[in-house]
Amino acid sequence: MPSSEVDAAEKAKLFAVTGRVTEAVPFGDGHINETYRVRVDGGPRSGYLLQQINTRVFTDPAGVMENIARVTNHIRRKCLETGRDPDRHSLTVIPTRDGARYVIDEHGHAWRMYLFIDGTVGLGVADSEATAREGGRAFGEFQSLLRDLPGERLNETIPAFHNIDHRLEQFRAAVAVDPVNRGRDAQREIDEYGTRAPAMREILSAAEAGRIPERIAHNDTKLNNVLIDEASGSAVCVIDLDTVMPGYSMYDFGDSIRTVTNTAEEDERDPDKVAFNMGYFTAFSEGFLSETASFLTPDEITLFPFAAKFFPYIMGLRMLTDFLNGDVYYKTRYPTHNLVRARSQLALLRAMESRYDEMRAEIKRVSRACYITNSR
Repeated sequence: MPSSEVDAAEKAKLFAVTGRVTEAVPFGDGHINETYRVRVDGGPRSGYLLQQINTRVFTDPAGVMENIARVTNHIRRKCLETGRDPDRHSLTVIPTRDGARYVIDEHGHAWRMYLFIDGTVGLGVADSEATAREGGRAFGEFQSLLRDLPGERLNETIPAFHNIDHRLEQFRAAVAVDPVNRGRDAQREIDEYGTRAPAMREILSAAEAGRIPERIAHNDTKLNNVLIDEASGSAVCVIDLDTVMPGYSMYDFGDSIRTVTNTAEEDERDPDKVAFNMGYFTAFSEGFLSETASFLTPDEITLFPFAAKFFPYIMGLRMLTDFLNGDVYYKTRYPTHNLVRARSQLALLRAMESRYDEMRAEIKRVSRACYITNSR
């Protein structure tokens, strides 16, 4: 057993688990946090999920866990009101043995634990229109459930997370400094992302003008952040709540479309394999708007097609910036991994642009149909 697994098993014992911890093995392929599945004797058959929070990214773990506790408690109450199992349809935070939401170890690392949700899978790529629709329904329901969250504004766990002005400032600084001498390997991508920048302020401009309301957003709505029931194919639970904070509805729509409609993995090396699946776009939109059309404003919905284009751009921009800075944010498996990701996002953006008029027409049609259905 690698030393990291031994260490994780010891950290798991700091939490109020039922039973005896037997092992903690690496789980999943997330870009940011280190995750382990914890198995126990004499406790829940499914076990637990242990995570070391990346405090280079999330510098305020207390604020992150305060948000997660508020959000999950609210969703759990709503599950109970509607007769759904809260341990399956919401994350369950397992407290430490001292009753805290997380623990800081002797090395200054932050750890937290959830109940593991068994019989589910997170998909990196949509495999059917039904899956795309379920993903849309799950993220739409997530926004709907949280629109009446009581209390103060949630903490901003990563300030200016999707703020394009901020991300462009970081990008231009990386290009200017070129700290690890990678600029020459990415000049074509640097030029294209730079040229496209002026057209990417539509959401920010609408927010600055007061045309769209601030909402609670998930802010990281990759398809694999929805757990799908392995038996039924139905969405079970939205996970990875570190970035749940104030935002805009089109953030959650756009980032999902980026992953749901891409016919290839996010890090596909061959851009020719990257295409835009219009059927999945329509299916996801149907699911998302079936849960949200009744309360979103027309200005919000009108921005959905732009949001779909915006997210390959801003995510690719961030990946390119990280490549130029020496891969300090995203986990990578090889030296050009982030550059490959940035190229793949550009290929997806171009594919979306070729279908943009169709996207706008579909959003108009689907939103009208969902609004009529919800009004009956």
